[in-house]
Amino acid sequence: MSSSRGCFRRYVSKPITRKAYKLGNEFTLYYIQYYVTKYLTKYIIKRNKMGVGVVISPSVAAEIAIRVTNGLVFKTLSKKDLPGVERVIRDAMAGTGRRVHVTLSGKHCCASSMTFAERGHESDSDNEEEDSSDDERVVPVFLPEEEEETVEVDLLANDTVHEIALFAAKIYEKAASNKGLDHGKTKEYWLERGPRKLMTMCFFLAFTLTINETLGTVSSIDRLKACFVAGMAMLISFFMLYHRLPDAINSAILRSCHDTYVTEKKKKLKKKVLGV
Repeated sequence: MSSSRGCFRRYVSKPITRKAYKLGNEFTLYYIQYYVTKYLTKYIIKRNKMGVGVVISPSVAAEIAIRVTNGLVFKTLSKKDLPGVERVIRDAMAGTGRRVHVTLSGKHCCASSMTFAERGHESDSDNEEEDSSDDERVVPVFLPEEEEETVEVDLLANDTVHEIALFAAKIYEKAASNKGLDHGKTKEYWLERGPRKLMTMCFFLAFTLTINETLGTVSSIDRLKACFVAGMAMLISFFMLYHRLPDAINSAILRSCHDTYVTEKKKKLKKKVLGV
C-alpha cells in the first residue's frame, strides 16, 4: 500500500503540483511587471501635471517605466542600486542606445530592434502606427549601447531622476512583497479545492443517476442527458476555479501598487507643490 502511494505521489501528484506552482509564479511575475510599469508611468505623468521637476513626455515616461521595471523584475537591476536605476532613467531620457519597438497586445510582447541609422526611414511608419487600435500599440524603448554616452543634466534633472528612481525601487519592493502569495493561493484554489470539487461533482452525478434509476424508469437518452449536463457543469466550475488564482494575485499586487502610488501622490508630491 505504501509503495503504491509513493508511486502515485511521484508520477502523478508531484508533476501536477510543480506545474501548478510554476504557473502561479508566472502569474505573479506578470502582474508585478504590469502594475509596476503602469504606476511608474502614472507617477511620472502626475509629476508633469503638478509641475514637479523636469517635464517628461508620456512616450519617454513609458520608456523609462518599461526599462526600469524589466531591469528590476529580471534582476539586471537591484532596488538597492539607486545609481544603476538612475543611469537607466537618464539613458531613456537622453534617447541613447538602440531603439526597440515593443508591440503590446494583450499579455504578450514581441520586440524588433531598429538601429539609429534606420530611424529616419521609419518616421512615417511610426506616425501610421500611432493611429492603430488601442489593443495593439507601439511603444519606443531605448536600450544602452556597448559604450554609454555621458549626458550632462542640471540639478533639477538630477533631483527628478533621483526621485523617480526612489519611487521605482519603493513600488517594486511593495509589489515584490506578494511573491510568496502565489504559493499559498495555488495550494488553496487549485490543489485543495480542485480535488474536492471533482469528487463533489462525481458524487452529484452518481447520486442523480441512482435516484433516477430507483424512482422511475429511465431511458438511455435520459442517462446521456444527465451525463452531459453534469459534465458541462463540471467544466464551467473548473473554468471559474482556474481563473480564481490569477484574479487573486492580480488584486493583491494591484492593491500594493495602488496604495504606494496614492501615498506618494498625496503626501510627497503635494508637499513639494506647496513648498512644505
